Amino acid sequence: MTETHTKTPAQKALKLLLILAGIGLVVAALFAFAPKGFDLDLKQVGQGKPALVFIYDANLGVSSQQAAIINQVRDALDAKTKNSMHFLMAKIGRPDAKTFMEKYTVRAADLILLDKSGNVIKVTRSLVDAKGVTAMINEVMLTK
Repeated sequence: MTETHTKTPAQKALKLLLILAGIGLVVAALFAFAPKGFDLDLKQVGQGKPALVFIYDANLGVSSQQAAIINQVRDALDAKTKNSMHFLMAKIGRPDAKTFMEKYTVRAADLILLDKSGNVIKVTRSLVDAKGVTAMINEVMLTK
């Protein structure tokens, strides 16, 4: 004999609430672990300030590590230097990132240092330590 259980409206509402709460937690976790402090507006390249652009690929562990190092270095910079250049991120999967990567012939996890006119000064493959990122920033600040 097979028994059929009918769910009450309260049980259905509770199940829906639990599903929505789970989705909310996943979304919150994605935001919590996303790299912080990077502008995604790649149109700023060549607009009067030098730029350090990081090609971020969420599928590469090195991307999160590199983003954290760049943030650490930027946080340690003086206000003048920090405001004198753009710290940008090209996120793999976005059309603007694809266009940028094709234009500059770069790949995932690259760091691209550009002058104020958008000319490439240097392209470096991740993982660049804090000392290396600082040297890149100093290099562009000296050529400003």
